[in-house]
Order: sequence, then structure tokens, then C-alpha cells
Amino acid sequence: MLSALLKQLLNVLNPQDWPTEIVERLHGARVNNMNIENISRLILLCAQRFPKIYLLFDAVDECEAPNSRWKLLQFINKVLRELTIKVYITSRPCVSLISNRTRAVVFSVEAQSADIEIYIRSKIQHQHYAPSLENEIVAKLVSQADGM
Repeated sequence: MLSALLKQLLNVLNPQDWPTEIVERLHGARVNNMNIENISRLILLCAQRFPKIYLLFDAVDECEAPNSRWKLLQFINKVLRELTIKVYITSRPCVSLISNRTRAVVFSVEAQSADIEIYIRSKIQHQHYAPSLENEIVAKLVSQADGM
């Protein structure tokens, strides 16, 4: 994920504006083969060339490898401490995302039961279930959704 972010930053920058260290490190090396520490450092160097950067990390809780999620969160915490970058993260509440040393603002968003019911009914309306079965399906899913 971070190598893709680095590639996006480099694609926007004119190669003549790339920091010298990036040119030196990338000469003969592929971004995908670099370790996370090097990629993070290069991202931070590139970020200094932009007046504002917005990063969006969606569904961080779905990052299945705990080590990868930990490294990503470590990178995000580093970025929040060192640069004026706006970072937006989405995740279920079960993941501890940001260290206490950052200036993060947390918004809690939960689906309402009525919204979940409308969504479920829209998805099953073409299945031609008996009304009682449809109501049972909706009731069970809504009760198990727990705000997701």
C-alpha cells in the first residue's frame, strides 16, 4: 500500500523536482522491493514538495496481517507527528488506530437500524421470499448488525 502511495506522489511530481535522495535510492531499485522504512522515508521526502497532502486509508481493520496493519499504523502516526498532512482513516472501532501523541479527531459513525433494514429489503426484494421469511431475514440481520 505504501509503495503505491509513493508511486502516486512521484507520478504527480516532475522528475526534475524529485528530492536527490529519491533519485539515488531509486536508481536501479524497484519501489516494490524496498522495505517499509525506506518507502516511508521517501514518502516523507516527497511530501515536503507539496503544499497540502490528504491521505485516505479505508477499512484499516480489514488488513488481515497484523504485522502489516501495525506497520501501516506506525507510518500514519509518524506522518501525523512530522508533517502537515491530513489523514483520514476508516475502520471498525475494534482497531486502536492512533497513538495518544497525535492530534487526531475521532468521529464515530454507526448505521441506524432503520437504514440497515431499508438496505436489506432493497437487496432481497427480487428474491420473491414469502413475506414472513423476508421479515425474519430482515429482523435477524438487523439484530446482528451491531451498527455496522
